[in-house]
Amino acid sequence: MKRRVLLSFIMIVIFSLMAACSENNKSSSNESADNFEFKFSHVQPDDHPTTVAAEWMADELEEKTDGKITMKVYAGGSLGGPDENIAGMKSGDIDFSWVSTGQLARDIPELNLFSAGYLVASEEHFSKLADMDGELMGQLEGLVEEATIGSRLVGMMGGSQRRLFNNKRAVNKPEDLEGLDVRIQDSPIEAKTWELLGARPSPLALDELYTALQSNVVNGGEMSTSAYYSNKFHEVAKYHSLTDHQYGFLPLLMSDKTYEKLPEDLRDVVLEIAAEASEKSWEIAWDSDEEALKSLKEEGVEVNEVDIDNFKDKVESLIEDVADEYDAEDLLQTIRDAE
Repeated sequence: MKRRVLLSFIMIVIFSLMAACSENNKSSSNESADNFEFKFSHVQPDDHPTTVAAEWMADELEEKTDGKITMKVYAGGSLGGPDENIAGMKSGDIDFSWVSTGQLARDIPELNLFSAGYLVASEEHFSKLADMDGELMGQLEGLVEEATIGSRLVGMMGGSQRRLFNNKRAVNKPEDLEGLDVRIQDSPIEAKTWELLGARPSPLALDELYTALQSNVVNGGEMSTSAYYSNKFHEVAKYHSLTDHQYGFLPLLMSDKTYEKLPEDLRDVVLEIAAEASEKSWEIAWDSDEEALKSLKEEGVEVNEVDIDNFKDKVESLIEDVADEYDAEDLLQTIRDAE
């Protein structure tokens, strides 16, 4: 009799412990299902417009979801470069990253079109093209999906105009580029662009450019005005021409694994805020460039306008050739129709 009572008592204790463990597991499961910690990784430094926009996105996500979503921004390539970010999103270890169209072109050849010069006529034109509800973004969404890279397009950061600077002379027309060695990004399309404009393109690592300008290994380079200023290239190249030959398109990607694990209500919030953060990045970039222009003029840099049409005419045929080579005719037509 005593043995039966003891056995019954032991069984009650065991079942109680099992129930408690089940509740704990259930509670833990609910917590992980209701709360998400995201990682946003990219290669630019803390003061870059895309970093500022990503931090804004993190704040908005936490506020709009009552703390159910938090996000940490890893800037400066602390989690790796574009290749690592793409791989991280595919595995689900990274939730968000922007990757330049030039980098993505290895997986999506049609994006080579964005390395051609003078695709975009103005900030207003860029805004239409980068609008998530616009036709171009719809086409790009489809291309990203077809590429099976484990992520989806949820926005378009960037917006900054790339502009020429050099240490020899003011450049107002393509003929002024004759004899100038211009540092470019390592892209055959960009190399051809600058050859057509009359310069000698020189692919060179960015961290070597300051010294190369000092020693006249190259005479100039091209990037956004704010990057030209923040990297102090104006100290060794005091001519800055507003060529606006290229606008930065930086596709904002979200891991498919992240997208799929989110409940629908939170997913909608995330997509809305990602699109808003993209627009923030344009505004920040344009404001930063304007502030940098003021500072450059105050510091004695010669800033000059150029005749855009003359430059554009020189590379028009290349745009057509690139679109044809990479089957990007539909993208090109959409870009032109939005102008």
